[in-house]
Amino acid sequence: MTRRARGAGAVFQRADGRWEAQLRIGPSRRRSLYAPTRPDVIAKLEKARWSMALGLPVRMPVTRTLADFLSDWLEVTKGRVRYSTFRNYDFNVRRINSELGTIPLCRLTAPTIQDAYGRLHLEGVGDAGIHQLHRTLHRALGQAFKWGLIPQNPTALVLPPRRPRRQMSALTAEELSRLLDSAQDDRLHALWVLLGTTGMRLGEALGLGWVRRPTERAPAVRHTWVAAASWRRLRLRRAEDGRQPADGDAQPARGRGAPPTPSSSARRAGVG
Repeated sequence: MTRRARGAGAVFQRADGRWEAQLRIGPSRRRSLYAPTRPDVIAKLEKARWSMALGLPVRMPVTRTLADFLSDWLEVTKGRVRYSTFRNYDFNVRRINSELGTIPLCRLTAPTIQDAYGRLHLEGVGDAGIHQLHRTLHRALGQAFKWGLIPQNPTALVLPPRRPRRQMSALTAEELSRLLDSAQDDRLHALWVLLGTTGMRLGEALGLGWVRRPTERAPAVRHTWVAAASWRRLRLRRAEDGRQPADGDAQPARGRGAPPTPSSSARRAGVG
């Protein structure tokens, strides 16, 4: 048996049959690691040395569950993404917690995640839903890795279902003409014409306003309406100065005379 290099850690078998590895983590401190076999304890030792080289703790805390971390991650993410994105994250986190929330963060493995995806699929969650869930978990655990809470991101080794391609369908010229003719008396007729002839998203069309820009050669989409609880917020899109929406840009979605929301406009068109 070859002798281990000085400082690489001592490995020996205990009287109870288990294998122990001792790693020096300071001038006078040692950390002991245990495993049933010599290869297993050496693997733990190598992992601990790798963590020390990156400045990470040798032993991750086992009291912090995945649900605890995801709750903290959502709080940090809340102010950095759009409301619709955060709402999607929150929905996916609740699904993740139903299967994996009680597992300690440091003990989460790729096979455990893969099995959870299989159970969710059996419960009726489609491939698209699992794919979205996987993207959320991958992003969250990527942040956990950057914070030094885990040595690696286990979702990188998971095989999610293939993302189903969404088949897009468009109205023919004849169908669009019939739609616009039937909506001649509708107060949103101009909106249907705009959507049918420009390819704009519904939220973008609802965010349009009269802006005088003499130097601009062509119109550009700079605002979009998004639904946020009982409020509709006007979000700036690709603004030149990077300005965020002010409080005055938010208007209540209820009440007579309120501008239409994307969902209400879609219902009026019979497509929502």
